[in-house]
Amino acid sequence: LADDFTTHYIQSDVGLAPGNSGGPLLNADGHVIGINAMIFGGDLSVSIPSSVVSKWLAELPGRRVTLGVEIQAIELPESMRQGLPSSQASGVLIVGIRPERQAKHADLFVGDILLEVAGTSVKSNAALLEALASSEERERLPVKLLRGGAVTEMEIATLLLEHPV
Repeated sequence: LADDFTTHYIQSDVGLAPGNSGGPLLNADGHVIGINAMIFGGDLSVSIPSSVVSKWLAELPGRRVTLGVEIQAIELPESMRQGLPSSQASGVLIVGIRPERQAKHADLFVGDILLEVAGTSVKSNAALLEALASSEERERLPVKLLRGGAVTEMEIATLLLEHPV
């Protein structure tokens, strides 16, 4: 192969049985060089090179944190905007609390409206993820929310996201 050629798959004549996809492709020295992907016509198999798989794995998100809540972006009614900056026309409504948050902390409730987390205005799920991006597990973050029509400020602990992928 030329030095500038990139191999995106490995073609081999290794006999694979149905169900072998996802298994390792080994070289003669016993080193993993790929992951078996599919069979063509019974005598031709295609594998993904381990270098490609390694790059994919490196791009997966690592440990991430969460507040342990289910949210829905909402527009704040005029009556709820009193005392808030004019730019705060929306927030995220907590519509569910995950069991791990209920078991460890009793600080957030269904019906609370998150306005800020760690100094970042929270108007969408993406904004909440951005606010949490640099946080660590069990880190206590300042939160501003609407509860019962009143602005409340508190610190809440982050939780480890159990299934980040």
